[in-house]
Amino acid sequence: MNKKLASMIVGAALLGCVVGAVGDHYYYITKPQKIAAQEAQKQQERLNQMVRHAKVIEVKPDQLVVHVIKSGNGQDEGKKITVSIDDRTNIQKGNELLNGPMMPPVDLTKELRPEMKVDLMVDQGNKAVALYWEPDNIAQ
Repeated sequence: MNKKLASMIVGAALLGCVVGAVGDHYYYITKPQKIAAQEAQKQQERLNQMVRHAKVIEVKPDQLVVHVIKSGNGQDEGKKITVSIDDRTNIQKGNELLNGPMMPPVDLTKELRPEMKVDLMVDQGNKAVALYWEPDNIAQ
């Protein structure tokens, strides 16, 4: 009888350890991973809605007037919008980052011209978070 009771106690302890380990794994690993994946998907959808592929119509030092060719939110396609640019806007020409904390302000009138195609990330209020374009590939 003592062996049977000892076996039951050891079995119950092992079962408790297994149940505890599975619960611990779900609570501390699986569940946070699911929550993080859902949050990442929401953020990606928000970023996708901010994207605008456009053609430049007019360039000012702190503004771009563009004709939106493709829009992540689908609402701006075919429209002419004015986008404000400030010192917090990430400006990139090809692989070259044109602005940053220790860099002088970018004069867009020297970099962009009408008919150029640009990609923008536009936040609420038509403020550009990021501006990107490919450098000219015209043979001289």
